[in-house]
Amino acid sequence: MRRAAGLPAGTWQSVWVKARPGVPADRLRDELERTLGGAATVRVAGEVRDAQAAGPAGRGAEIGGGIGMLTGVATFVGLFVVAGAFGGLLRQRTRRLALLGAIGATPAQIKALIRLEALALGLPASLGGAVLSGTVADILIRPARSSEVSERC
Repeated sequence: MRRAAGLPAGTWQSVWVKARPGVPADRLRDELERTLGGAATVRVAGEVRDAQAAGPAGRGAEIGGGIGMLTGVATFVGLFVVAGAFGGLLRQRTRRLALLGAIGATPAQIKALIRLEALALGLPASLGGAVLSGTVADILIRPARSSEVSERC
């Protein structure tokens, strides 16, 4: 084939061959392999398509793993940020909390008040973050999913 194309040795990487109507792809592949004698790899279109689709699917798994790792780090950092924010709020409100204790609130009531406030602020923020992060992750991963890649090929 290289001679038929007029190319010097080692200058071509692939050649696409189309069978005449009525010639099965497997027969063409077998004849080319026999003619080339192992000098080249001969694949039919379905094999090429599957090989090309495997690359993006693997990258999708890598992207998903990276997003999972970043999610773990973000959660870990977020816990410290939230804990620091609530600690700062409590330090700022020390006088008000002491005043509640002075007028008769028990320590259990003050703790319940603090927990209720943390729940009222944290729950909507957590749900909103989970929905938003799930949506963003789906958008980032969607193009690399193998089913959609194979549909495009």
